[in-house]
Amino acid sequence: MHHFPSKQHLLLAVAERRFDLAAELALTAPADTDGLGPLRLMLQLSGMFQSQPGLMELFVLLSAEAADPGSPAHELYAARYERVIGELEALFLASVEAGHLRADVDYRGVARECIALADGLQLQWVLSRGGIDLVALTKSSLERLAPTILVAAGPVDLSASAA
Repeated sequence: MHHFPSKQHLLLAVAERRFDLAAELALTAPADTDGLGPLRLMLQLSGMFQSQPGLMELFVLLSAEAADPGSPAHELYAARYERVIGELEALFLASVEAGHLRADVDYRGVARECIALADGLQLQWVLSRGGIDLVALTKSSLERLAPTILVAAGPVDLSASAA
């Protein structure tokens, strides 16, 4: 109680730390040379989340609380979504400019779908008590998405680094 006015504020500080760790991973991601960088980043993040089950459970718990506009979690999560969606959209648009991704795609929408995938799978992971493979399901979904946005569509393996 000395550092935080309530237990919820302490939990929010932990959630903010998780967001910071994800942002650090994004900042240290290798340069995108083939248009798949944003999808590889999403896959790396899923691995990070799966390796931190307690933080994933906390994230899901606070996500539910954030739905209430009166909750202290609401503003944190709303701001997080807008920032992350914008950053992911910018990564996709940089790949469009580089000629790797199709220009006729709504990348803000794709970014929202990627975040929805990540959050939905985390919820399912928590509800199944770790009974699903978060990384494998994320990889499978992103590999289905990739050919629909790449200029040169074909089979995609996000495990492989860019050539």
